[in-house]
Amino acid sequence: MTDATRYRVGMLGCGRAAVALHLPALQHVPGARVVALADSDANALDTAAGRFGVSSRHADIEGLLAAGVDVVAVCVPAAQHVDAALAVIESGKHLLVEKPLATDRGGCERLLAAAARSPARVTVGFNLRCRCPTSGNGSSSWTPSMRRRRRPARCRTATPPCVRCWPRSSPQTAAGL
Repeated sequence: MTDATRYRVGMLGCGRAAVALHLPALQHVPGARVVALADSDANALDTAAGRFGVSSRHADIEGLLAAGVDVVAVCVPAAQHVDAALAVIESGKHLLVEKPLATDRGGCERLLAAAARSPARVTVGFNLRCRCPTSGNGSSSWTPSMRRRRRPARCRTATPPCVRCWPRSSPQTAAGL
């Protein structure tokens, strides 16, 4: 690890979310470097590793966790989130698990309990949280019902809305204050 690399990241899952969102974004995170990938689909693994220049490739989570990573991003199908995230938490690595956290309440409760016992940081990724509903050329790819669901007045987080998307809304309105 170089002085400039603070976190060695491992990616579990090399599907669409990993290749189109997570891996490109991680290339721009100062101090983070993707050092290992894992996927049970050898073609997806080789394609992602070749595209992003990652030499450490693994067929399973055990190999990924043994690869000297500090952080693991879990980007597998939702039904596999709980088992994968528990393995990462129990290994003491930091965790980013893609949404949804689990497919049922029991899975969420198990993950929350494991995270509370762990010294590692655990977070749920909510990418596209503030993505503008129109493409760069002004044409919308969202339906009217999708726009209504994304309205900031319904937002109950402290994150202010994207000003390009919602210019008439204040951060206080977006946060439900």
